[in-house]
Formats: sequence, C-alpha cells, structure tokens
Amino acid sequence: MAQQPQPTSQLVLGPANGGGDIIHFIPTNANVTAPNGNFLGWIDNNNAREGVQGVTNGLANNPAATVTAATGGIFQNSVVATQLNLYAPGNSRYEQLPFTVKAAGYVQMGAGTYTATVQPLIYALIGTNTAAAVAANAIYSAAAISVTVSSATAKQYTWEAEVNLIGDSVSGHCGGFIQGRYVDFNGTNGFTALAISTNNLTGVIYNTATPPALFAAGVTLTNPSSVAVASVLGSFFIES
Repeated sequence: MAQQPQPTSQLVLGPANGGGDIIHFIPTNANVTAPNGNFLGWIDNNNAREGVQGVTNGLANNPAATVTAATGGIFQNSVVATQLNLYAPGNSRYEQLPFTVKAAGYVQMGAGTYTATVQPLIYALIGTNTAAAVAANAIYSAAAISVTVSSATAKQYTWEAEVNLIGDSVSGHCGGFIQGRYVDFNGTNGFTALAISTNNLTGVIYNTATPPALFAAGVTLTNPSSVAVASVLGSFFIES
C-alpha cells in the first residue's frame, strides 16, 4: 500500500470564511500534533469544521526503520531511532466520529525449509503518554498466522491491519473492531475476520488541542534463528 499523497495547497469552494462551504480542504504535510491533520469537509455557520474525511499520515516526516530481529518488534522512526508514533488529531476532530487506523507492510525471510509465524500488531496509548508500547497496549491483536515454507529463495509475507474506532470525551472511551488481510510466504491470500478490539483506551479526551491518542505498529515473529529476516512498514495512517 503506497503512502498517502502529500498535498501542499488549500482548496476552498464557497465562502473563504466558512458558513456553508461545499468543500473545504486543509492539508498538513506531517504526522504531528496539529489539531486536524488533512481535512476534507465543510465549515458550518459557526465556523466549525464538519469533516467527511481526514487523513493523518504516520510516515509523512520519516519512513519507518526496517526491523531485522528474528522475533520482530515495534517499528521505529528511521531518523531519530525512537518509537514511530501516529497521533490522532485533537480539537474534537474525532469527537463521536468513527475513524480507522491502518498499517501495512511485509516480512521477508530467507531461503530454506521452516515454519514461521507472523502477527501484525497496532498499539494504542493516551496521546500524552511517552512510554514505549508493550503487549498490554495492543488494540489490534489477531492470532498469529503459521506458514510452512520450503524455498530456495527468500520469501515475503504481505500484511495489512486496521482497527476501526469510535469514542467521546464524556465517556472517555476509544474502542471498536479490527480486521486485516495478508498474502503469506507461499502466495496464499487470507483475511483476518472481524473481531472486537482489545486493550481499548479509557480516559480519552477528544475536545482539546492535545492529541487524544497515539498509535504504534509492529510485528511479532517466530522463525528459525538462522533464517534472515526483514520486517518493513510501508504505510501507517489514520482516516475518517
């Protein structure tokens, strides 16, 4: 899955000061703590943004570093070597508005005959949390897929994971359901069936400028220690 395009201009159809715009597009070119991320929607008569679509790209600033550990791991920023965090915009951008966190990439393992497992994960924490994500933060945690490989060349496993969320500042909830898909090392297509998200957030505040939540992505692997491995994150974003 390709990274999201990076717009650099603003398009407004209708009054520039709000009050009934048909389309109002306000781009941001980074995954930052900016209040709204990329935004497509309309401005109401009170000059409030009413969104029909928003995108925040977690890889806008820097790509993710390749994970080479045989057991996988959480993806890091390729430049500053810290956990790659994707921030949900604040200022009520996702107050009572469904949104989806998506991650996709691939795992490559070397030639040989072996059985490996792959488990993509998406982690969720309160937006002001500075701690590293751990297993107890996995909001997307589908069962690992086990695949037996016999190949004279390196093989790839392509995956996509998504968690669909909803919440509000009164309840403080952030939870929903997960789904995913993959093409395994042998080229077999599979689908992760709909399931309830795990380790849902509580105490989430959507209606301030502070990002209400942050997300991280990773993969957990099992494979023979002699088999070379590379885990790559190709896209990581929030959309509504």
